Amino acid sequence: FLGALKSVGGVSGVNNHMGSRATEDKRVMDALMAELSSRGLYFVDSMTTAQSEGLAEAARYGVPQARRDVFLDNDPSVEAIGEKLEEALDLALKRGHAVAIGHSRPETLEALLKWQPKIRRSGVEVVAVKELLARQ
Repeated sequence: FLGALKSVGGVSGVNNHMGSRATEDKRVMDALMAELSSRGLYFVDSMTTAQSEGLAEAARYGVPQARRDVFLDNDPSVEAIGEKLEEALDLALKRGHAVAIGHSRPETLEALLKWQPKIRRSGVEVVAVKELLARQ
């Protein structure tokens, strides 16, 4: 983990893209959150398992945290991603925010560009997780 952080640089937080087994393990999450806390980093739990210990351990360590509300591109078609963007948009309008996670795929970018005008018209602002957490 530390090697990965150093290799990327400029990191403000982490997300468990895969790793249900790790997020279910309180000892792993304890060690991770201790490190994130010492570095001033946030944690986004993808909630790939309902048994995740990530958010509870983040709270225990005072690590800023968020949970994924919508996976944008499990189905990588532009149409399906658009439906997920609609879901995220509806949730953001109802609740005041939504965390959507996607991959760096051409289809995901295409859907985001296609939906950008509708998102702007809705009044929802797309921001980085770091900014969302700073507003809460």
